[in-house]
Amino acid sequence: MSNTLFRVTRRVRTLPIRTKLTLLSVLVVISIASLLYLSWYRDSSLRQINETRSAIMSMDMNLLDLQRSQNNYVNLFAPTHREDFTTTFERFVENTENLKERFWVLDLPIGTLEELVVLTSEYQYLFEVMAELQAKIGQDQSEGLRRELSRIVFSIESELSNVPNKDNERIAFLRQLVILQFHSQNLQIHKHRKDVALFEGTLANFIFDINQQVEDVALRNRLIAALKIYRRTFLEMADAASEIGLGFDSGLRAKIANTVSASHTKLELMTAEVNRAIKRQTHNLNILVGTWAGLFILTFMLALIFLGRSISIPIRNVTGFMTRLADGDLKVEIPDKPRRDEIGDMLRALRVFKMGAIIRRRTQEELRTAHNELEQRVEERTRELSEEIQERRRAEGQLRRAREEAESANKAKSMFLANMSHELRTPLNAIIGYSEMLQEDAVDSGYGEIIPDLDKINTAGKHLLGIINEILDLSKIEAGHIDMQIEKFNVQDVIDTVTGTVQPLIAANNNVLSVMCTPDIGLMETDITRLRQILFNFLSNAAKFTDNGTITLRVHREPDIEGDSMVFSVSDTGIGMDQTQLGVVFEAFTQADSSTTRKYGGTGLGLTVNREFARLMGGEISAKSTPNEGTTFTVRLPATLEFETAHHLDQTGTTP
Repeated sequence: MSNTLFRVTRRVRTLPIRTKLTLLSVLVVISIASLLYLSWYRDSSLRQINETRSAIMSMDMNLLDLQRSQNNYVNLFAPTHREDFTTTFERFVENTENLKERFWVLDLPIGTLEELVVLTSEYQYLFEVMAELQAKIGQDQSEGLRRELSRIVFSIESELSNVPNKDNERIAFLRQLVILQFHSQNLQIHKHRKDVALFEGTLANFIFDINQQVEDVALRNRLIAALKIYRRTFLEMADAASEIGLGFDSGLRAKIANTVSASHTKLELMTAEVNRAIKRQTHNLNILVGTWAGLFILTFMLALIFLGRSISIPIRNVTGFMTRLADGDLKVEIPDKPRRDEIGDMLRALRVFKMGAIIRRRTQEELRTAHNELEQRVEERTRELSEEIQERRRAEGQLRRAREEAESANKAKSMFLANMSHELRTPLNAIIGYSEMLQEDAVDSGYGEIIPDLDKINTAGKHLLGIINEILDLSKIEAGHIDMQIEKFNVQDVIDTVTGTVQPLIAANNNVLSVMCTPDIGLMETDITRLRQILFNFLSNAAKFTDNGTITLRVHREPDIEGDSMVFSVSDTGIGMDQTQLGVVFEAFTQADSSTTRKYGGTGLGLTVNREFARLMGGEISAKSTPNEGTTFTVRLPATLEFETAHHLDQTGTTP
């Protein structure tokens, strides 16, 4: 037995760490599941007992309902109250049967419950007897003994109508009859025996007066016979009322009260028994749960200590071996015991590491020699690299000088073009002007055949002038010769002017212009000329690249804590661009592709100039497009451009 335990212990010690942790996890899960099951069993058992106690309390309420139905029936004699009593009693019996089953399941004593069943059966019998007596008496003069009394009173009154009213004798007899009825009603209401004595005295006086005062013998005999029947019926009703009883100290009502009181006592005894069962069951279940929890904690702690030591002690040993190897002690002896866990893997790795360390030590001297030779080679190579670096630096200096010369030449070109704007524009304006004059003269002189040629000259001149203007604008921007004219104006007026100017271009390709700008857009302070040029360029481009479509101009103001911005957006439903084309659309002398240039013409400078103008005014232009769906260009500008900012932009050509 001890050998088997030793082998099992040794096998557990050499298990992999993950397996040990899995065993601990399984132990925890099983224990927690057991605790949860015990808690559920405890709560379920206590819930059943509590439901039994609730059932007893419900029966107590049913008993009170029986009393209420009984009292209502006795006092009001309504058949519905008797039906209520029967229904409540059936429910009470059903609850008793259910409670008996609960007592059997919970192993509770049912002697008291059986006594309660006997008492409730007696209660039902007494109530039925009392109900029959009540039915015998009757509720009013339409049934039972009360109806019989009413009939007898009516016959007596009929006989009294034959008595002569000499000296008010008939009235006196009627008065005595009323007194008899009064005693009869008191008996029906109060059910006291004293009402019987009063009735007997009044009846004797009534019969005596009839014998003395009624001369007609036949009438006298009929009256006396009727009064005797009245007395016999009255006494029968008095016996029934006495048997029922007025209060709870006599008659059937007293017996019923005693039965109900005993039933309540039995219910209280059963409640006490259930409470004791709850206390006893709670105590036993708490002991069971506590014992199991203690066993789990003890088992878990022992397993944790055992498995922890089986992990920590070998790890400390391995750590010691590793420390000695790290200190250079290659003579350390590493155990070669077979282990299937991670510790065995670590020991095997340490043995391999030790062998490698021995091999490395043997090769260190060879490496040291090789290192010395390598240092010499490195020094030689370093000298060669130094010479190459010096040569590269000389080449970089020459390249930098060439770039500076190119930038200087580009700036000189831009300054030349900017300064030559007058010399370039003047001849073109003259050509355009003379072509227009020749057109007028041709019309006046009747030379209509040369008018198309003159139109071509005029159109070509204007086109060339536009190209030169864009080139000159770009050159001025690069040379820093752009003058900003800041003024305050109404944005709506600028929108009306630009849309009116560009409307013929838009209508040329059967397009529709839509303007979305609120009338209260307000004022703006910037270079109005550059703003018009930007908007005109956007709209003319949209009109050029769109056929039978819609061009939309949107204008809105965006508030900001640093100052409002004015946003102008032009959207079309034209040919659109892909992402590659959209990436180069703002570069100078560039269009979407060669086919676009051939079909639509243009130099590709308009958007470049627009972007530079927007930057000079402290803003920026963005674009988004989808092929075959359209393009949207948006310019965002400060609503108020300060003079110092504009002056700085004018001098540097960049956004501060």
